[in-house]
This record gives sequence, C-alpha cells and structure tokens, in this order.
Amino acid sequence: MFRATLVVAGFLVASQAHAQNHSDPPGRADLGLATDSLRKLVESGFIPSVSYSVSNRAGIIEEGAFGFADIGQGKKATAFTSYPVASVAKSLTAIAALRAADAGRLDLDRPANSYLGKDSVLVPVGDPRLLTTRALLHMTAGIPHVVRFHWPDEPRDAGLDAPLGHFAAFAPGSQFYYSNQSLGIVGEILSRISGKPFSHYMAESVFKPLGMRNTAVRATEIPSSNRAVAYRDHPARETGFTRLDPEPGAGMYTSAHDLGVLARRVLLDPSSRFLSAESQRALRDFSQYPFYSSGWWKDPFRSNGLTLLADGAAFGHAATMKVLPQEGIAVAVLVNGAVPDGFTMGLCDLLLRAAGFANDVPTNQEIPAEFRDVPIAQDTTWRGTWSGVIRTPGGAVAVRFVFDSTGMRASLADAPLQ
Repeated sequence: MFRATLVVAGFLVASQAHAQNHSDPPGRADLGLATDSLRKLVESGFIPSVSYSVSNRAGIIEEGAFGFADIGQGKKATAFTSYPVASVAKSLTAIAALRAADAGRLDLDRPANSYLGKDSVLVPVGDPRLLTTRALLHMTAGIPHVVRFHWPDEPRDAGLDAPLGHFAAFAPGSQFYYSNQSLGIVGEILSRISGKPFSHYMAESVFKPLGMRNTAVRATEIPSSNRAVAYRDHPARETGFTRLDPEPGAGMYTSAHDLGVLARRVLLDPSSRFLSAESQRALRDFSQYPFYSSGWWKDPFRSNGLTLLADGAAFGHAATMKVLPQEGIAVAVLVNGAVPDGFTMGLCDLLLRAAGFANDVPTNQEIPAEFRDVPIAQDTTWRGTWSGVIRTPGGAVAVRFVFDSTGMRASLADAPLQ
C-alpha cells in the first residue's frame, strides 16, 4: 500500500516540481499547479472524478473537484459530493467511540461482551477480559478481517444477516491485526449503549455537531443528486456497488469538504473541545502498535513529525485524508474509480508538497520493518483438521481446513486439499 503511494506521488509531483520552492511560504499558485495536475489526470480518462480539500486551523484553504460524480446523469463532482470512502469509516467510528467515552457512556477498558452480552464475541484462545473497546480500536483484539459487498440485485438469505467475525482468531492483546470487523464490533457497542441504530448515533454524535452535512453511514441517507457513483475499467463502467459491511469499519459516505471540516474542528484546532484532552491523547497513543491508534494510521514514511492518516479503497472508489497536527494542515482526496493501492495517498502528498509541507517525506524509502506483516503468534491449538459449512445464497457448501506447522490447506466440498 505505502510503496504504491511513493510511486504515484513521485510521478505527479514531477509535473509541478519546477514551481515549488520549499523555502518560500505556501501560496495558491503552487496549489493551482497541483490541482491542475488533478484536472489533467481526470481528463486523461484514468478516473471519472476527483474531489479534494486543503484546510488549516482557520478553515478551508482550497477545495474543488474535477470530472463526473455520475457520468450517466451528467452530474459533475464538487467538493461537497458524497463519495463512498471504505476504511475511512474506521476513523469516523473511532471518534464516535471517544465521544461516548467522554460522555461517560463507554469505558474503553471494559470487556466488549459486557456491553454486547455474554459470549457475543467468542474468545477460544486467551483472556476474554482483554477483548476491550480499546483493543478493538487499536486492532489488537484478535478479531478476523471481514468485509461483505452488497449489490442491488443480490438474493437475500437469512443466514447472511447473522453476525460475522464475532470471535477472536488469536489471543486478545497479543498483536496488531488489521480488521474491518474490529471496528464493526465497536459500532455494535455504540448502538447498544445508545439504544439507536449505528447510523443514527453517528449522525447525532459526530456528523451533525461538526456540520458534516454531506456525510452519512448509508447511501440512502444522501440524495442521489449529491452522491458519487463507483466505476471500474476504462472506459468507466458502473460497479453496481451500494455498500459494504461492516459499516463502522468500511461503509460510509463523506465529502472532501466534510473531511476538511472534521480535520480542522477535531484534530487541528488546539482550542477544540469536541474531544477531551484524554481522548485526544488516546487518538495518538501508538504504544500498542507503532503505526495504528484508535482508527487512525501513523504515516510510517514521516520521519520528522506526526502524520495521521485515514485511508480506504474498495471496488470502484478510494479516499485518503492526511493530517499534520503540529503543522496545522490537512488534505483529503476522494475518487470514484478503480485505482492502485496508495493512489489517493499519493495525491494527498502532491497537495501537501504544493502547500509547502511534508518536506521530509522521501520518494524511495522501504517500508519500516515494524510495519511489515508478521506471522500470527504461534498457537499449536489450531493444528489439525477443521470442518464445517459456508452458507451462501445458493445453499451450504462443505469446507475443510488442515493446519500444520507450515501453514494451511483447504478444500470445498469433496475437492482435494490445496
């Protein structure tokens, strides 16, 4: 993901590097050259549209969009157009959880099952008391990575509405493991303590108080006239995408303008009271894992300072927001086309450089060793043969897994293990 960022950023920055002098204060002329690169990118046909914002502690510096949010309807994109943003949802859910903690409604260190009910989340290995909301926010709870696409013409089946990923795949607290469902369970906790659907709780606790008028959990909560359609291929074809589950971890809509508002009011303004000082510290607590804290990544390529990163990509859309709290600058980029991993992060770096920031972000650095994937903690209790069924809209399919010291082999129905 981050290797791709550097490639894209290097390519785009080269198109306007001649005009950028980092010894000079940032100016609109430099941003104009950068946004002109975004316009040319859309005109090339690579993506249907791009929407962006650049903000500081005082407000929005620059925002806009190029291309079409909906090609078929001829609707042009704007900075206020709502895009599906995939895993950026995690960052929004985490802020909502910290708001609940500030209100005294949520204890981050209380076991998750104390809110959801006994054995709602199974912990076959390890101490269930360590599966807390804080561990879920830091993705150290051992929850597996789950994602499910919804399509407008799909058949419905009661089995598909059952909770997914409600178990610890390894001992809670033992290591970081990226998981949509980890934040999905946080969303369930927020719904339980508020007595409201998750979408209503997010609107009342985060979106409305911040003035994020183009942000919602579900597409149906946003007028179609202000919603970007997800596309794939060249020339662009509609994906048919409607939403992702779990929504708290991967399924929300927002705009570049709203992300700029959130960055300024929650993360950049030192006088902000939207989160308490304790929650602000929790948001930047990287003690459990060097590069992830409470729904936000820490950019591993920033060697001289802190960059908070919200990033997401799925079928036909991608979004990134980068926030430099000490420097007081934030950028957001959203697109509605299929792009390589790290693509919108590269566009954010383009805007940051044009604004006179992120000078220490290298163009050819290896991913830090601490950021690379590591094997799940060795747990011999998993070894052996496991069998069961996978429920699909077409019926149940037998499945078999064999774990040993070298890895896993699997088979569907009567097929051989592979």
